[in-house]
Amino acid sequence: PTAALRLLAPPATDRGWRAPWARQLAAFGDPLPGADTWQAAGGGPRLAASATEVRAVAAALGGAHQLFLGADNRKRALVDALATPPPVLHLATHAVADLAAGEQSRLLFSPATTDGPVESLFLREVYALPLTGVDLAVLSACETERGPEVRGEGVQGFSRGLLAAGARRAVTTLWRVPDAPTAALMQAFYQGVQAGLPLDDALARAKRALSREAAFAHPHYWAAFVLT
Repeated sequence: PTAALRLLAPPATDRGWRAPWARQLAAFGDPLPGADTWQAAGGGPRLAASATEVRAVAAALGGAHQLFLGADNRKRALVDALATPPPVLHLATHAVADLAAGEQSRLLFSPATTDGPVESLFLREVYALPLTGVDLAVLSACETERGPEVRGEGVQGFSRGLLAAGARRAVTTLWRVPDAPTAALMQAFYQGVQAGLPLDDALARAKRALSREAAFAHPHYWAAFVLT
């Protein structure tokens, strides 16, 4: 019986990934477009590659997962998924950085109703999310590390909110990132993570891989991603 218990126990690793039969990942992507109550420009175009990105992330990590795509990419679904926080939380969506009022920076989710506006998760709400138990939170979205700079505290970006809410590590972006190269970089990043690389090494290796592709060689396509 003792040996059997050891076999069934989750492996002891620094990251704390769970056993393959336990949920490893909750991932959101392919948000539906809609009106944005908070800005005239709307919620942004459909992110064509983000659904492929989310599926590739799940395949790279393996194990059990929850994917919320298209109409299922809802703010309510995120709250429900965090009732039992997964080790990895991945959000491939639109984001808006408010450089004047950081608490108004927000992530955009699909509309709650067919004709309704997109749903917003504001930075101030991120601080209240139950993220204890989330080892890695990835915001695969535009400008999620941008925000107003507060003297003595630094830039008020999403990584601060994620870590304050309990996440151990966060990946965010310094500027607007194109859809297709972001999907390619994320797939390479998670392959490195699953291979056992330290997270900073996995991200660096993914950036180098993208830089070797002629279409994505310019740093604009891969240098925006930072690990906190």
